[in-house]
Amino acid sequence: SELRLPGKIAAVQDQLGHLSPRVSGVVTAVYKHLGDTVKKGEVLATLNSPELGALRLKYKQAQQLYTQAQRRYQLEKQWVSNSEVLINSLAQNRTITPHHQRLTQQAMGNERSQLTQAYTRYQVALRAYERELNLLKSQATTEVDVQQAEKQKADAQADYQGTVETLLQNHQLSLMTQEQAQLEAKTQWEIARQTLTTLEVSPESSGTQYNLRSPMDGTLLEKHIAMGESLSAEARVFTLANLGAVWAEMMIPEHN
Repeated sequence: SELRLPGKIAAVQDQLGHLSPRVSGVVTAVYKHLGDTVKKGEVLATLNSPELGALRLKYKQAQQLYTQAQRRYQLEKQWVSNSEVLINSLAQNRTITPHHQRLTQQAMGNERSQLTQAYTRYQVALRAYERELNLLKSQATTEVDVQQAEKQKADAQADYQGTVETLLQNHQLSLMTQEQAQLEAKTQWEIARQTLTTLEVSPESSGTQYNLRSPMDGTLLEKHIAMGESLSAEARVFTLANLGAVWAEMMIPEHN
């Protein structure tokens, strides 16, 4: 026997897609129409989107800020490392000139004068002490003069080491600040990059052209887009579905 029932053929819900541009813009081209079969990634329409241009600019600015933060962090890290080597050399009475030079070759601002003056006083006192030692060998000076020169050398060394240690403490604090700044800049850069990646555009590209692509294989069931139309990011412009399998929805009376 034959049973006739009211009903409809519907797309499988998890094979149904509603497509929005996700950025605002003006439609400059529409390539697909109702009933067309499309492939995943195929361009359905093109928009001129100043919003996309702003997102790309934000990404490049975030990338630049991250690069600058990395550079500042590495400079502080190198300064701290050089300072620690210099202080260790002082403690072991090794030559410090190469370490001092490496330190002062870095950007230091007003710290350079402060450090250079302390280093010069130390070197003058060191040479005076070494001269007194040589004179003592030929009995051209006294033990008292040698001891006095040694004390002046020790005082100058302590002054120089204290200057380095004070600057080191300042730079260690700055290093922690720069590390945090680097992490924050990296986070902002990654967010900006992920925003563009979600839109399926290359973070390294430029311009305001945005291609609206199909998220799946399917057939266009609805189309709400036209040339020259201004669209919001949330506008539903296409509905598509994979019709390889469909649902038959029918109203069946209880007595049947």
